[in-house]
Amino acid sequence: MAENKRLILPGFLSHDACKELEFIHKSCSAVGYRPHVFSTTLAHLIATNSAYLIMPFIPIRERLKETIEDFFGCQYELSVEFTGLISWTKGASIGWHSDDNRPYLKQRHYAAVCYLNNYGEDFKGGLFHFQEGEPNTIVPKIGDAILYTADECNVHCVDEITDGERCTLTLWFTRDSAHNEDAKLINQISDRLYTYMNIRMDEDSNSDSFLASPRKGFMLPDSHSETVEELSISENVGNLKPFGNLNHSSDSIARDWLPLPASSNMYWVNPEVLTSEETYDPLVNSRYNTLQEQSGFDIRWARLSLLGFELRFEKAWNNLKEREASMQTTNNDLITYSIDALHQPLRLKSFGIELPELFINSLHALQVVQFYHWKVHKQSCYCINEDDRNVSKAEAFREASARYQDSQIQESNHSKQLLFEKSDMQKRQLATFNMDSCIVSIEEQHRFRSEDFVQACCDWKHYVCTLIRALLTSFPHWKANDMIFPVPS
Repeated sequence: MAENKRLILPGFLSHDACKELEFIHKSCSAVGYRPHVFSTTLAHLIATNSAYLIMPFIPIRERLKETIEDFFGCQYELSVEFTGLISWTKGASIGWHSDDNRPYLKQRHYAAVCYLNNYGEDFKGGLFHFQEGEPNTIVPKIGDAILYTADECNVHCVDEITDGERCTLTLWFTRDSAHNEDAKLINQISDRLYTYMNIRMDEDSNSDSFLASPRKGFMLPDSHSETVEELSISENVGNLKPFGNLNHSSDSIARDWLPLPASSNMYWVNPEVLTSEETYDPLVNSRYNTLQEQSGFDIRWARLSLLGFELRFEKAWNNLKEREASMQTTNNDLITYSIDALHQPLRLKSFGIELPELFINSLHALQVVQFYHWKVHKQSCYCINEDDRNVSKAEAFREASARYQDSQIQESNHSKQLLFEKSDMQKRQLATFNMDSCIVSIEEQHRFRSEDFVQACCDWKHYVCTLIRALLTSFPHWKANDMIFPVPS
């Protein structure tokens, strides 16, 4: 056993690995377990038909587990108890605590925190402090990792975030195999594959764009049919249709795995809850029975808006206009249409440019936009104008929100109030979500090219297909060993 109770690993993750995980988080995250916190768990990725996005985590989890076992002298004893991407925004903090400080957390024996962005550049505040021992204070730096015991030997706290978004990859490890995360994830993936196993989807050979013609049957049923034969995944991966056939075209594979949103509550940021100091469950909020009774904003829309993209829901608004014309709508109907629109097909507009791609829902659009921002935008010749950073972040967000109102929901004042209610409370809470590194500058707006975005859509499809093939190749080995681990290609 190592005498030290913690290990600091500068540069444990590469810059590219950090940016890929940040992309996954910002395109898939839901409301977290504390006010001002957003999270992306592996279970959430699988549940939203984005199981392929767990693949970048696999080698990192393995490296962290091996490093902890070597340093703390517990080789072959540990299982991963939890893996998640967690971001803290303005107002988030946590006082002195150990990571096993609740009866239901006693299975956590070791912790690993990997920083995905930089203190001072991407966020302010958020320093990590240990109560005793050295080093006492950790300044988050992209790629650095902290490994420590989860007990009272490493009581710690995190300073309040005063600006930006602090992103981390967080894992806990356990000696208790009953709390092994892998078994649960493997079962969850199996359920997804079984659900789709006998679904045959029609090929649309006349489509010019796989995004423009999602195939029938992409929506998940609540549970798989009782008639589905329980085949052994390890023996019949090649029989899984269409997902087990790695010879299918990229268009076919990508369409089958379009992301599907979770419940709207999972993405709803409620300003009244955000002002509370109490830990809350985003799915069970005693103050409100339904989203219709809440003020707030949707995190998917907020992230798209921050990057300069407006949402256009043609079908949803046409249906709404028809109901309004027939005088069949109530106030709650109008609000429900606004929420439901985020789960329906949409197009995007950016800096006055209408983009041709059709997205199956807002989560699909957000994943492609974040991919563009990660792969194309950040690697282009775009240059942030530092003078533009002097503009109030709150004002920048309000301007983006105003653009959204004017172009998207002119047909319904009720909808307008739902997605951006012009109250002082709403403005303050939207301002807390602003991030220097995410608000686009005037110069970037002028240099936006639709050709780059269209290319990013194609590159996203290739990226997804590569991960799907890796998942389907690895899964039989995971199933056979009841363990998730890197499988050599």
